[in-house]
Amino acid sequence: MKQILVALLAVIMITGCKKAAQPGTDITAKTITGRWTVSSIVYQSYRDGKVDRESRLEAYAYDFEFKPDGTLNYYEKDITSTGHYSITYQSGKYYYTVGTQGRFGALDEGKAEIKMNSKNSFNLRFETSDISGLRYVVLETMVRK
Repeated sequence: MKQILVALLAVIMITGCKKAAQPGTDITAKTITGRWTVSSIVYQSYRDGKVDRESRLEAYAYDFEFKPDGTLNYYEKDITSTGHYSITYQSGKYYYTVGTQGRFGALDEGKAEIKMNSKNSFNLRFETSDISGLRYVVLETMVRK
């Protein structure tokens, strides 16, 4: 009887100490520190909850260098700019917020859901809608350089 109680107590202690999150799913500024390049971009539009149009952008050549202090550098051909980013956790999801001067001097701002694929790849999902009811989604995949 004593052996059964000891075994039961050991099982309870082992199962009670398991972490809720899977390893590598936590995302912080440290997780994405370094230089990343955009490996793919997909634009989608939705009408009445269904994909209305999907386009893969073929010509893209820009990088981001994320720093642990929340600043970033943006590189696109001969354009370089700086900005800021943050990562927050809300309702079981991680969100990436960015503000940087992009092409043609325009301010690029946005909030996206961020998901790590591996330590060397992550996805961003930007979503917006317009007054006509169309919903737009931009999916970006970044890979570590």
